[in-house]
Amino acid sequence: MKISILTIGCRTNQSESQEILNEALRNGYQLADLMDNPDICIINTCSVTSKADSQSRQTIAKGLKHAKKVIVTGCYVHLNKKELVNLDKVLIFDNNNKLLINNLLKHNIIDRQNVSKTTLNVSRPIIKVQEGCNDNCSYCSIIYARGRARSIDMETIIQKIKNYSKEGFPEVVLSGTNIGQYGNDFNGNINICTLISEILFKTEIKKIRISSIEVKYITNSFLELLKDDRVCKHLHIPLQSGDDNTLKKMKRPYSTVFFEDKINEIRSISKDISIGTDIIVGFPTETGFEFDNSFNFVKQIGFSYLHVFPFSKRKDTLAGKIDLCYKTQELNRRLTIMKELSSSLKSNYIMSQLNKKLDYIIEKRHGNHYIGTTDNYIKAIINKQKDYPEKTIIKIKLTKYKSGIPTGICV
Repeated sequence: MKISILTIGCRTNQSESQEILNEALRNGYQLADLMDNPDICIINTCSVTSKADSQSRQTIAKGLKHAKKVIVTGCYVHLNKKELVNLDKVLIFDNNNKLLINNLLKHNIIDRQNVSKTTLNVSRPIIKVQEGCNDNCSYCSIIYARGRARSIDMETIIQKIKNYSKEGFPEVVLSGTNIGQYGNDFNGNINICTLISEILFKTEIKKIRISSIEVKYITNSFLELLKDDRVCKHLHIPLQSGDDNTLKKMKRPYSTVFFEDKINEIRSISKDISIGTDIIVGFPTETGFEFDNSFNFVKQIGFSYLHVFPFSKRKDTLAGKIDLCYKTQELNRRLTIMKELSSSLKSNYIMSQLNKKLDYIIEKRHGNHYIGTTDNYIKAIINKQKDYPEKTIIKIKLTKYKSGIPTGICV
């Protein structure tokens, strides 16, 4: 039986899709492209923005066109079930029941003897350590889709990582809706730092990458862990706005001064660390002056990359009820300016890393080149002077950055 799994959105979604895929492969399904008209297409949707809503709807339509049966899940489905209940061929699983999809797959096996040999086609498996969020940012509806923060048992996480390590994976990515809230629902003194410490102590995984963490959870204990060579020198720390007035209206629990101080602390530990962020352009009350403040602050911090999003009205949020104080033309102008800054910051960071020795995971071998990612999250093409298998960590040196593509050599 052929199965296709399509994922939209965050690394938590990607982790959950990996879990479903692993179970499908264990039970004899064959992974297929949607264009191959699979028996089942599973679509894991997103609803973080209106664009994500649109992508989810379009993907469901494609699934219905090509697959015999479509299973839909994820945040868009959770928040918009009424729109989907009357679609033919569609089975709906909200976020609360997402992993029940595995039970359905077990009972639809055609030939259990013909087990697929397909393996997980990633070099950095994503481990979901928690989901849900206890914050209440004024623009965000994900709390309605994911609920309050719930943590995965530590031993379960560690066992998954041990299994991946035995299978030859050199790196795992820890993900969640708000991973800084890991352990808040447990009794005792357990938090994200406790979890990372236990992973370092109890597993042999070579690299641990933190997918995204809010700035208020960058504690002294976290900074100490960042000194460990097995913790990737890459952090994604959402800012959302570089203007204090906008941050207050977003209900973000920090100021620009606090944020900048934390970035400086991180860089005092690791000078060349890659720090990326999320920026929302066009919050409904954002004036031109406040946008300029945000732009200047982002430029001053010197992030290594930005994820730039236009403000998107979300149902049942405080910000979704506020009238926009600008016109669409002005929003597009601000988006262009911030995206141009993002491109410039990325180039500046990569150029700063030329001729430095970096850890690098080989993800693909292509002719005389390797394609992979450095410890500090630079996607690069490396000349193949020596022959290494995929999923190997090697030392490389970036020598050139041209036309948006970093290239280098093994050292």
